[in-house]
Amino acid sequence: MNRGWHVPLVALLAMAACGGQITDSLTQTGDPDRSQEQQDPDPPATATNGRILIDASHDGGVWWFPQDSSFSPDEFHQGQALADHLRDRGYEVEELPRGAVVTTDLLNAYTHVIRAGEWGTHRAGELEAYTRFVERHTTLVLLSDHRGTDPTDELAEMLGIGLEGVVDGRLTRLADHELTDGVGELPFVVGAAVTAFDPEHVEILGWMDDTIPVMGIVRLRPAKIFFLTDANGVELVPQPFIDNLVAWGF
Repeated sequence: MNRGWHVPLVALLAMAACGGQITDSLTQTGDPDRSQEQQDPDPPATATNGRILIDASHDGGVWWFPQDSSFSPDEFHQGQALADHLRDRGYEVEELPRGAVVTTDLLNAYTHVIRAGEWGTHRAGELEAYTRFVERHTTLVLLSDHRGTDPTDELAEMLGIGLEGVVDGRLTRLADHELTDGVGELPFVVGAAVTAFDPEHVEILGWMDDTIPVMGIVRLRPAKIFFLTDANGVELVPQPFIDNLVAWGF
């Protein structure tokens, strides 16, 4: 499903075939005992602040486009500009290929994760791994996608963010926050509307066309959690927003 910058919305909604490919490639994983991690919520000794995991394992064709089989960070893809910008800032960046399985052991090696896009199904073991991740003092950047052909982003819902539908335009209304300092507008290609959230725990920071909430932060967990319902715009590395995001969470 190539939901890239240049693909029209009508074409996007017709390209649902890759959902089966991604879902079929995922496997359920077991979960180790939680007692030790509950006693020690701090990041494991293996985690370092200089490493970022870009979880593009559930990408539906935004991060890895135009790749459709290799999913190699060494070959051109739409997410490459953002990954390379972070590398230029001195971070060690790993890009997880489509179909890879997210586990607790994997996330334990990182304190910063960008979940780039959502298609298919997050299995129970993957959601449990992310639950443990946000129970530590970490940063999660949650980039979702439109819900026109896959109605549920399980990870977003687990974090208290309900998403629906297909919207496109620009982020023309931004709340006053360190993440939006100096930002006039943000590109927004195709994403979902935020339709359900608890205002005590979720702060909306951006509205598409002034009225539709699409961006914000979650304050419920020890982790810093930022969410945006479209990944395309961020892949353009809009400034000063990206540097604000790095300063805020990385």
